[in-house]
Amino acid sequence: MKDNIFIGLLNPMIALIFASTFLMFWSRDKERTYIFVIAISYLTMGIGFLVSLFGVDEWILLRSAISNFCYAAATVMLVWALAKRANLTAPVILLSTIAAFSVPFNTWLKITSDNINASLYATNFIIGIMFGIGAWILRKNPNKNMIERALFWTILLTAIQFWVRPIISLAIETNIQPDEYRQTTYWVILNFTTALFSVLVALALIAASARDVMADVIKDTSFDHLTGLKVRRIFDEDARKMITDHSKRNAPLSLILLDVDHFKEINDTHGHPCGDQVLSLLGKLLKQTVRENDVAGRVGGEEFCIILSHTDDETAKKFAESLRLKIHRMKVDCLPAGNKISASFGMVSLKPNNNSSLDEMYARADKALYQAKQDGRNCVRIGQ
Repeated sequence: MKDNIFIGLLNPMIALIFASTFLMFWSRDKERTYIFVIAISYLTMGIGFLVSLFGVDEWILLRSAISNFCYAAATVMLVWALAKRANLTAPVILLSTIAAFSVPFNTWLKITSDNINASLYATNFIIGIMFGIGAWILRKNPNKNMIERALFWTILLTAIQFWVRPIISLAIETNIQPDEYRQTTYWVILNFTTALFSVLVALALIAASARDVMADVIKDTSFDHLTGLKVRRIFDEDARKMITDHSKRNAPLSLILLDVDHFKEINDTHGHPCGDQVLSLLGKLLKQTVRENDVAGRVGGEEFCIILSHTDDETAKKFAESLRLKIHRMKVDCLPAGNKISASFGMVSLKPNNNSSLDEMYARADKALYQAKQDGRNCVRIGQ
């Protein structure tokens, strides 16, 4: 088989294209370090392919050592990035040890063997082990959506092909000499299968990265940046679903509306940054206080709303009173010593066999909140 330089250029071209693609992604969102590491991984892989293809034949051992180091280092970086993206921990020491071992081991095999079959087996097997570790890590990913599953299976299949490919290919050509390597069937199969799986892995990572960006965009539009609570639109959507669900099940549900007392005075006297600090602290307190199945949102400037699932009048009132005391005890650094924050509460309940809408519950809670303001603030009032 004639040596074809274009076949050899296939993999470095693919690797460098995807390295540039991921670098472009990272330049737009530099907080995602895993994207930068993926880019460097593909760049390193491309360098390894180029060294293997264009290295000086007289320095074949050095050329082989450099290219094998690049392949191993690129795989370590890629596995680390996969784990980092999924908020999992990669065994970096183990992976680095395997990578460091692979280079001298492959050099030793080339020196002691009259052909390069053993070295080819070793290179593929070791890279396959590292991809297998990557798949083992990703199996623990708590996210089980279609993209995450596709990424897991792509990495697992990549590991498997590194183990299976040399067995099948070298069964055809049992004695490959170094100077004949690029004229062999194995070399052609290696290039095309490596290109295929490089593209598959890259496409899976691009899809996963794009989903990460979209999730952040959705989060940015769904949550208030100051308090970390849901914005009015998202809160209302969730609240309506909860009310409908509890009405169908004849289950109790309570709505609590609270408003920071004298908030305009805080802004006017101590400045808007101080007012922002009050809102931020209150948002943190609400997130710490509500249960997993409850919903809390910032529904106005200094107005917040909480939906308590499966909660009757008495339990909701106890919750509101407890929250009122926590707010009053809250320490706000921007306020003078002795100045306390307080909030007024209006609460209503959806009782069994009651088909109240969210708007109707809002109206009732707002009347109760107005009554709390009239009664001197810093108190809880229950609507009818």
